[in-house]
Amino acid sequence: MCDFKRVIKQIFGTYYASQLAKIFYKIPNALLAFFPMRDEILLESNPDLTCNTYELYRYFLQMGLNRKFRLVWRVDFPEKYENDVPPNVYYIEKNPKGINKIRNYVRCYLARVSISCNTNLPRYKTSRRQLNIYLDHGSQLKSMKGKDGKKAPLSCDYLISQSSFFVKYHLDEYTIKTEQIVCTGLPRDDQFFRKYNSLSKLVTNMDSYHKVIIWAPTFRAHKNGYRIDCHSKSAYGLPILRNSLDILQLKSVLEKENILLIIKPHPAQDMTKLKVESNNNVKVISNEELCDCCIQINELLAQTDALITDYSSIYYDYLFTEKPIALAIDDLTEYQNEKGFVFENPLSILKGDIVRTTDDLCKFIISVSEENDNTLKERKNIQKMINDYDDGNASERVYNFIMSKVDC
Repeated sequence: MCDFKRVIKQIFGTYYASQLAKIFYKIPNALLAFFPMRDEILLESNPDLTCNTYELYRYFLQMGLNRKFRLVWRVDFPEKYENDVPPNVYYIEKNPKGINKIRNYVRCYLARVSISCNTNLPRYKTSRRQLNIYLDHGSQLKSMKGKDGKKAPLSCDYLISQSSFFVKYHLDEYTIKTEQIVCTGLPRDDQFFRKYNSLSKLVTNMDSYHKVIIWAPTFRAHKNGYRIDCHSKSAYGLPILRNSLDILQLKSVLEKENILLIIKPHPAQDMTKLKVESNNNVKVISNEELCDCCIQINELLAQTDALITDYSSIYYDYLFTEKPIALAIDDLTEYQNEKGFVFENPLSILKGDIVRTTDDLCKFIISVSEENDNTLKERKNIQKMINDYDDGNASERVYNFIMSKVDC
């Protein structure tokens, strides 16, 4: 296909080649328009089987929706999920080749509902007859606009939003209209309203630690190299930590306070750049390890005593716990100048212990150990401001909304 495109460009030039491509792709769509839609719901997330899509999928199974619809996951490696598959649940490859690519396209076109989260933004609907729901990855903190200031293209039927507070930011960041935004809360936040003990799958002797803190920063440069949000660099792949003395100071306070620090890099983080190694008081957990143990990130967060983060939407999620938060933002100015935020002053919404040095980081760890929380009141105020719901029923509301549209 790539060779075909190259030849067409050489013969007709870029502009006419693009026009021919549009016509070329309209032909199968016109033919498929005569076929009936299938009672299938397409599901997709990145990484596979995670985030809002997965939590909603769990609710679908709970409600027995797989008796009425085929639930079809688009994943990178379908063979990984061949065991213990629920009835009427299928896995297909995201980017197949050859004849499977055609089969995949037909299936995607004829599915009655398509639901995606944290994938490349759905820039077009496969079929006008299809109900296309975009769950989003998390609420806006970082700007989604391009370097040219243009809005991120989004061509779904409906965008599921955390709350009415974020509607104006969705409108400013995405090519979407007010009537397309549905405020239900995010399904993944339902996980904070359940009890778990799955952390023991990842960490032995869990009961021996006084406290567990998780450090979950966002990425600065994508591991695939196509996106750089900020050029700030750290010798150890994490904010704050600049040299071996910083590492020794951090490990010393963790050992003294008998605290386990879980470092969970962003899925887009280049793990080869992360130079902090696991030991008795530090556990580095990759996204692959979470997936292998069938643990969702918010499920992991719910089992910790405090969070260290920066510009990640995990900050919004963790507010549900009312547990201490530290903000490791030593590159705030650089990040704001390069990537940008949806808020003119991000610190108006980011409330927690500000960490810009290793001393600040160690002070926060000690305060968690001593159960001192200096910013709880401020965080509660933010929580009330940005959330319409605090009940763990977001998946139910999204499910009811989708069913109301499908029934119509």
